[in-house]
Amino acid sequence: MWEITEEELLRLKCQQLFVPLIYSEVVARIIDRWPDNVEKKLREFGRRIGKGILSMWIPKNTDSVKSIVQETYKFLLKQKAPVEMKKDGRTLILRDKKCILCWEVTNANFHYCTPYGSLLETFVNKCRETNPKLPKIWVETTKSRAKGDSYCEHVIHILEE
Repeated sequence: MWEITEEELLRLKCQQLFVPLIYSEVVARIIDRWPDNVEKKLREFGRRIGKGILSMWIPKNTDSVKSIVQETYKFLLKQKAPVEMKKDGRTLILRDKKCILCWEVTNANFHYCTPYGSLLETFVNKCRETNPKLPKIWVETTKSRAKGDSYCEHVIHILEE
């Protein structure tokens, strides 16, 4: 059993402790209810969370997909987004070695952090309403610590200009 003092608890960031604990319960319920559609349900969950956050906060810098991803990541996770554009100019790669959704999970048969991808997709596609120059995107989670990879990876595909 993991024991922590009140003082230590106060020093921990809420996201580092409570998000993984609550999220693991959400995932367990999804597995129980939809064992054959876990990834699909996780994508839907990410979209719903994204829409909820967007009702309270929207990125200020909507000049590019990369700027939206960076600002959103900093707002939600309080850290810099490890995102880079591939040479093709149509694909961004986000690699996270500290994913709080994958937390202590190992050997899963699906990507625990799939909601991040669909949340980012929702944010960027919503920002298109105020900046029509933004392309539509689709985000694919291709690696995760939960599946045994050394980092989580979300591939952001630019679908149109």
